[in-house]
Parts: sequence; C-alpha cells; structure tokens
Amino acid sequence: MSDRILSLFGKTLKSAPIDFALTGDQTIIAAVPGRRIKVYAIMLNTVLALTVRFKSGGNNLTGAIALGVNSVVNIATAAPSFLLATNIGEAFVMNLGTAIQASGFVSYWDDDSF
Repeated sequence: MSDRILSLFGKTLKSAPIDFALTGDQTIIAAVPGRRIKVYAIMLNTVLALTVRFKSGGNNLTGAIALGVNSVVNIATAAPSFLLATNIGEAFVMNLGTAIQASGFVSYWDDDSF
C-alpha cells in the first residue's frame, strides 16, 4: 500500500506505487467499503508507446491517454482538491492498452463525502 502517509485537513494522505507490465485492468488502490478514493497526484513513466485509461472499478474515469516513447506524466493539484475520484466502494484501476512497463505513483486519500 503506502510508504508515505501524511495527515492534512483531517484526512490521511497516502501514496501507492504504479509498477505494471501487463495488459488490461490493474488495481492500483484497493476498494475501501463505503468510501471514495480521491486522487490528487499522478506520476507515470513509460519507456515505450502505450495507452492508459484510469477507472473506478470497471467504469472509465478518463478516455484512452496515449503516451509516447520515454514519456513522463506528472499531474497534481493541492489537496483538498482532487483530479479523479472513484465511486463509493470501488477500486482505483489503471488499464494498460499493451503489456509495456508503466511505473510511478498515485497520491490519494479515501473519503466518505462527495
């Protein structure tokens, strides 16, 4: 799960690694019953061209994001704002279009509010 935990605005901020080289859905953050996962930062690196899609369980949160060779994506906002949020009780999932190594991390908190 997380090696970095910080408490801010009454929420526990956490980080989870991204380290996959398999095609299809890969769970980055396991579902938390009765809670939403709110992502406020994503860092992603790929060495070859790849398409990535972020999901709430089986539901798309983004369209297919095309990444080129040696791509680095770093997107963040200051908490308590967030970039993406799962539906209540659903995992945060990354779908890889091909079996190419994707590495990085996601920073998030889980929340019972909308």
